Amino acid sequence: MELRGTATRRGTTSCLGQELKERDGSLSQTLEELLDTLRDTEIQLHQLETNFLHRVAVGSLSDGDTLPLPEADSKRQHLTSLHLMKELGYTGLSQTDRVAFGLERDGTQGLKLCQADCVALTLSRGSPITEMELRGCCIGNEGLEVMSGLLLQCSILRLDQNHIRDLGMTTLADSLRDSKCRIQELSLDNNDVSAVGFREFARGLCKNRSLRRLSLSNNPLGGDGLVSLCKGLTSRGTCLEDLRLAGCSLRGNQCDLLAQTLRESPSVRSLDLDNNNLGDSGVRRLLPALRRPDCRIRTLRLCTVGLTASGMESLGRALGQNHSLRDLALSYNSLGSLGAKRLCASLGGNGSRLQRLELDGIGLSDGASRPLVDALLHCPSLLSLGLSRNFLSDASLHQLARLLALAKGLQYLWLCRNRLSPQGLDWLQDKAPEGRSIFA
Repeated sequence: MELRGTATRRGTTSCLGQELKERDGSLSQTLEELLDTLRDTEIQLHQLETNFLHRVAVGSLSDGDTLPLPEADSKRQHLTSLHLMKELGYTGLSQTDRVAFGLERDGTQGLKLCQADCVALTLSRGSPITEMELRGCCIGNEGLEVMSGLLLQCSILRLDQNHIRDLGMTTLADSLRDSKCRIQELSLDNNDVSAVGFREFARGLCKNRSLRRLSLSNNPLGGDGLVSLCKGLTSRGTCLEDLRLAGCSLRGNQCDLLAQTLRESPSVRSLDLDNNNLGDSGVRRLLPALRRPDCRIRTLRLCTVGLTASGMESLGRALGQNHSLRDLALSYNSLGSLGAKRLCASLGGNGSRLQRLELDGIGLSDGASRPLVDALLHCPSLLSLGLSRNFLSDASLHQLARLLALAKGLQYLWLCRNRLSPQGLDWLQDKAPEGRSIFA
């Protein structure tokens, strides 16, 4: 291996800045950020590089060795190190199986990755990547094209809140179409993709055999986009199990097509339609898929879809015929106590296998607590029940205590933001059998 970078750190920084400025003036802003980081971490990186080059000189560096990074490295330091590796001519040395420059669940902001960053990331790889966490990194089509080889290797690829748009969907479709594609989980929420982009994406989806989980939430899919997506999902050999279309501007009259797609795609186990304006009529159009004896849907999310007590009657009958459903979310619909009672009637006579039921913010009052508890006692598999943001008061405490005492499998009960008094909640906590968790 050719030895380079033996000058002092300050000299290396100066040369690197001059070379990048001459190569592409558009990178000046990114360059200043890179140089500031290099100066701040000068001693640490200099020591790492010196040790690394020394190992090269004495012949103790094997093919599988990598350039080490500080144990508590920040995302920016990590990216700086990748640029440094690239400029020193050391490529293909990074062995980590997870790349995480994106928005984290704890709120840590993602880095803004320019095209040069994507190049450095691509050249650094020495082994396949299992997971790429790139949410909120401002990646557009140019970055996707640069990283196309990496994308094929991933099992999990999260690109939420970027600038993918329609052109980027074409690039992703090419990756999905490739016979070497290993992507099993793909998340593209909040990327401003229109029906045009989904039409191109569906062409890649038709050819893909690896994808199991697909999230497209909060993109303006609409009717035309749904048509294209459904064509991709019903193509021969598609193995998709989890489909998330929350907030995709879907309407009730488009649910016939979605129901037909579910009938022709028996691999689908989970469907998320939260925050779409489906209404009672749209939910009714979905029900034939739920009634089928071969229905395999285990998770159904219908929160904030405009469902009312009128729609609950037909939904309840469908649930009475369904034996696959395990998780049902109906929160933030105007069901009221009447809708809850109609749901209870279906659950009570079905010997339901539900494990999780979400009824937060449905307008549930004390009058519905008894029939609700009676029905839930016929759900021996129920593990988790969400009743937050309703109108339950201390008048419902005895029914809730009865539920906790008799529903042997129930482990989690959510009662946040109801009308229960602190004294009433303390009483309920005391009555709850050991092993039950109440969140209020």
